[in-house]
Formats: sequence, structure tokens, C-alpha cells
Amino acid sequence: MASPKSFIFRPSLQEIKACSAAVRVANIPGLIRGAHGNRGLGHAFLCHIEPMKVLAYVVNLAAAFGGRKGIQPWKQQTDLILELEFYCGGLSNRPSLVVVNKIDEAGAEQVYEKLKRRVPGVRIFPGCAVLEEGIPELKGGLRMLVNSGKSHKLNRL
Repeated sequence: MASPKSFIFRPSLQEIKACSAAVRVANIPGLIRGAHGNRGLGHAFLCHIEPMKVLAYVVNLAAAFGGRKGIQPWKQQTDLILELEFYCGGLSNRPSLVVVNKIDEAGAEQVYEKLKRRVPGVRIFPGCAVLEEGIPELKGGLRMLVNSGKSHKLNRL
């Protein structure tokens, strides 16, 4: 496992096993608004997305509840799509799904339900990275995308 410092400042490129198939994954942590203009570590991270065949957008449910003033997950999703499009037009048109993290926290279920209503027809995979919940389902969803290439286009919400 990468140290926290290396994880933050370098994308993680790995292969994961999804049944008998291996899927190459680029984990691009901390993509921020303005990344397309090379803000933060923008281009250093975004260039690793270009060769990927499918996209899994990870949004944080915990930012939107419990009196926190974080960014709502549907706004996080919109920001990610816009950054990809501004960086390379058409990049967000690739087969994709949405992963919602921190589903285990109090209040997450309400925000999750609201997100599902805002993105009807889009495959959403709830999970908790710390507890490793939802990982088998996510691997199956990624395998399905890689094999079929079918998904709903994620629009700006």
C-alpha cells in the first residue's frame, strides 16, 4: 500500500482481478476544479485517464450531510465531468458508472437516495472503502463495462 504522501501526489495505476479477467485501473485522487487548466496536479493526473476504456466516478456522500458544508455528490459528479471535458472533449463519453463512498455514515442513505433520483438509469455502486463494503459488486460492474462497453452517458447534473 502506498504511503499517504505518495498516494496524494501520484496516481495509482494497478490491475485488479474481477473473476477471471484483469482490469487496469487508474486511481486519480483529489481531482479539483481547474485541473483541466493544470491547477493543482491537474495534467499530471488527467493524462492517466486518457488511456482508460471505462470510468468510475467516485463521489463522497459524507460531504453532504450532518450540517457539513461540503459539496453535494451530484455537484461533485458535475465537476468531475466538466474537468474531463475541458481537458479533452469527449473523454466523459466513455462507458462509466458512479461509486458512492462512505455509505456507512449516519445520514448517508438519505443523500444516496437523493443522488439516485438525480441520475436515473445510471449504475451507482454504494460502498465503504474502510470496511471494504461493496467491492465485489463494483468489480462486477467494472467487468461488465469493460466487456460490453455499454453505459448511460453521465450528464452534468
